[in-house]
Amino acid sequence: MTLRWISALPAVLLLICAQALANESRTVQIRVDGVPKFDVVYHRALTNGTGGAIAGLIGVGIQMGIESDMDAKKREVLGPHVSAGVWNDVFVKTLNEALQTKGFDPVWVEGKADPQAPKADVYLMLFPASYGFRMVDSNTALVSAYVEFDAVYSRELHKPRQRPPKEAFYMTNKKQSSYDDLANEPAALSGDVEAVLAQAARRLANKIIYNVK
Repeated sequence: MTLRWISALPAVLLLICAQALANESRTVQIRVDGVPKFDVVYHRALTNGTGGAIAGLIGVGIQMGIESDMDAKKREVLGPHVSAGVWNDVFVKTLNEALQTKGFDPVWVEGKADPQAPKADVYLMLFPASYGFRMVDSNTALVSAYVEFDAVYSRELHKPRQRPPKEAFYMTNKKQSSYDDLANEPAALSGDVEAVLAQAARRLANKIIYNVK
């Protein structure tokens, strides 16, 4: 009996260690400030300030207004083919899974920070901006799916005026296409956006995991 118990000891120790690690799961409290919007940045990406050089600020305003209207038309063409819930379905889901894989327990909360709430190990504040498609090469006019947001993460819960500086996240998909190709192949649009959102969520998770000790 003694020999059997000794031979089984390594397995018992491994089980105890695994349970201990599971119990050491750290909590990440996540708040979101803002709502991400779908956008197409095409003509605005070509802005070079020529209007300002010719006619001052009024010229810049007119130029930007024209470019914004032209991008809005492209947004109307591409937007319906990308799920309105893609941010939650892909970005949020991927972020949760990436954190959980590394032993972090994400807890999403709404409203202002409550000092009486249970203390978390990490506090993450997300400031979503936009996602969609953007011209990434002005020479070829090629477009990629992109996502842009800011984040603040730390071990302490800070008041708004005491938060660390925001860290900007801007990512584009490696896949590049012409706008016409995107418009003519709408079935692929959602997959392109999903890919860059998942990539961005994993990068944010890695930042939290490896930079917050």
